[in-house]
Amino acid sequence: MMGESSEPSPELAAVAEAAPTPVLEEHEVDIHKPKPTHNWREFISEIGVVVIGVLIALAGEQLVNSLHWRTEVYEFRDAADKELASDLAAFEFRVKQAPCVSRRIAELESLLTSARAGTPVPLLEDIGRPANITLRTSVWDTRAGELMSHIPIEKRLAYSSLYDELANNDRQIVEERDVWKSLSQFNGASAFSSDNLMRLSELIYRAKTINKIVTSNSREVSNLASALGIRPDFGERYIAPPDPHFCSPLLPARAS
Repeated sequence: MMGESSEPSPELAAVAEAAPTPVLEEHEVDIHKPKPTHNWREFISEIGVVVIGVLIALAGEQLVNSLHWRTEVYEFRDAADKELASDLAAFEFRVKQAPCVSRRIAELESLLTSARAGTPVPLLEDIGRPANITLRTSVWDTRAGELMSHIPIEKRLAYSSLYDELANNDRQIVEERDVWKSLSQFNGASAFSSDNLMRLSELIYRAKTINKIVTSNSREVSNLASALGIRPDFGERYIAPPDPHFCSPLLPARAS
């Protein structure tokens, strides 16, 4: 009621003082302290647990590393196989033109003979040259030493041998291209000086020699590719066919 005192009655105050104060119980924290080893058997047992743990960790790391390099090697070999397949197709592309090259060289020899006799036979068309395709080696050129160490030695040697053989033949084909470009100076020639005859004879000899080297090396290239299970394949690479005129007659029928 309004006006009454808000102080507690003496009876309530006495009860409050008599009530016991609650005491919070303390819970002991159970801390596991390392137990001292009592004998050598326990000591060796603990060391064994540690060693086994380390070995398991190392084995896991080695497994992850092995899987990593297995993937790297697979991806590299897949890329190298595709690159080599394209290069093999490029080399085969040139080798298949060998009959046309031999026929054109024989016609040039007939031209040389007639020119030496003072009656050079007129050419029906330009001398031309065999078509060639540039080899690709970017995958092989960017190989890393650490990666190669994870490829079996016999496979490494097989890849190296095939790339080296293709590179050797590619140098021959590049030289051949230059020889046939030089032969083009005799397109439409009707008179030959002694220097012209010597130059024509030299170029014919070089063209014949290179054609023989390239065609004779084709079996070795095929054998090296077979050892790796790789076959010629351009894949999605577009290759224009050789110039059909290079296989057509260069001289009139009576002079060839």
